[in-house]
Amino acid sequence: MGKNHFKIINASAGSGKTYNLVYEYLKILLEDPSDNTFKHSLALTFTNKSVNSMKSRIIETLFLLSIESNDVKSYLDDFCKIFDISKKELAFRSMLILKKIFLEYGAFSVITLDKFTHRLVRTFYREFNLPFGFEVSLDSESLIEETIDSILDEIGVDKLISKYLLDFSLQKINNNKDWDVEIDLKEFIPILLNENDRIPANYIKKRNTKKLEADRVLLSKFLKNEKLKVLKYAREALNFLESLDLKADDFTQKRVHKYFENISNGSFTTKYFEQLEFSLSGKKPIYNFSLSEEKKFLIDKNKDKIEYYFFSVKKSITQILLIQRTLASWTPRLLLQLMEERLERIQNEKKIRINSDFNKKINLLVNDEPTPFIYERLGVRYQHYFLDEFQDTSTLQWNNLIPLISNSVEGESLSGKKGSLFLVGDPKQSIYRWRGGDMNQFIDLVNNIKNPFQISASQETLKTNYRSFKEIVDFNKGLFQIISNSFENKYYRRLYGESSQQKHIYEGGYVNVQAISKEGKKG
Repeated sequence: MGKNHFKIINASAGSGKTYNLVYEYLKILLEDPSDNTFKHSLALTFTNKSVNSMKSRIIETLFLLSIESNDVKSYLDDFCKIFDISKKELAFRSMLILKKIFLEYGAFSVITLDKFTHRLVRTFYREFNLPFGFEVSLDSESLIEETIDSILDEIGVDKLISKYLLDFSLQKINNNKDWDVEIDLKEFIPILLNENDRIPANYIKKRNTKKLEADRVLLSKFLKNEKLKVLKYAREALNFLESLDLKADDFTQKRVHKYFENISNGSFTTKYFEQLEFSLSGKKPIYNFSLSEEKKFLIDKNKDKIEYYFFSVKKSITQILLIQRTLASWTPRLLLQLMEERLERIQNEKKIRINSDFNKKINLLVNDEPTPFIYERLGVRYQHYFLDEFQDTSTLQWNNLIPLISNSVEGESLSGKKGSLFLVGDPKQSIYRWRGGDMNQFIDLVNNIKNPFQISASQETLKTNYRSFKEIVDFNKGLFQIISNSFENKYYRRLYGESSQQKHIYEGGYVNVQAISKEGKKG
């Protein structure tokens, strides 16, 4: 299995990430300038600023190579050596590629991940049942506000909505919280937009409000029956102990009687669970040492029966507590479903779609349709993929790209050339978890825990910091080393430990750390 077609770069801040991205991109383009390779190369990053920066660097470097400038001497020397060509030939190839890019700039696919997703969605809008000419809304805040306002406006009009909101408000009051539910609704709705919460939210979204309400009623009935059952067990246990003339003082710290009396009085807690279980298992004494031998014999003889009542009660109490916790969050679940339906309706009415909804739709597409068909509809087959800031790629985004990338890197083009994948990232710089970014995908690939492709990856860690001065680099090395010692996970320890130990090239620098007190003043 080849390694050259799949490469991973672990690039800490200031280590030359963009330089390496441009290097790998140009290396593929310059290998055969007559092949229009740039049309079949897709470079993906997160922000428009990064896109503009990378495009500028590619075009500027091509131009400087075309005039044999010493400003790009490292590129020039490396490419001449790799391709075994003269500087003049490299300059000719660079100018040829530059002209092709300018003539077909629209095919120069250095774009954001969101833009690529939009391109797929617009291509398959019929399959997604989207209205023709729909618009993408990057302003999810205004849609969220409108969704919440439309729900609140129906208080006193819609009986179901009024009931949900009243129940939720009363639940908040019982928990000594403000009765106002508007803030809570604003906190609920991002669950529908955040890819981290899509899987747990899917069950709720698949069931309509009537089914969820029926589930709640069913759980409430189950809870009532379970409470009656546990009261029965507790009272039977106390009656059994009384029939044997066993008193509370006969047991260590009155533990057995306290346990069953607590339950029979309607206190459904786990109080005394652990201590009594230890006594019944023999880890701790169950009766007092001063107890008569006759009663000790009686307790030992009937311990199995006491255990039966104990574990029967424990099982029911566990069920009761679980159902109570579930029901406590049930109204928010119903509201979540209601907000999902209302948000969808508003989007349909306005013929717009929130950006965060697209990755889910693409996921359905790539799982249902063959990759060649997707490429055919797109009008282009990408053969080379470059992913920047991979640590911020969400699980859905990555899963959506895998089939497309697999088709390229595991197969060949009509001319017999293999595709490639180049990933760059630094899990320490993961900042997009709020929108689904998952740095563990990078960690899994680097440590070969999970590789979705049939080819293995070559890896490189960039060890030199070309941006910061010595004092800053040394401070960061020390800080990351301290952080690494706090992790139990060996991969995290390695990431913040040995993988983050950079070299510096500039002497000097200054670091000043000041502590901020709880009152907000410098300490």
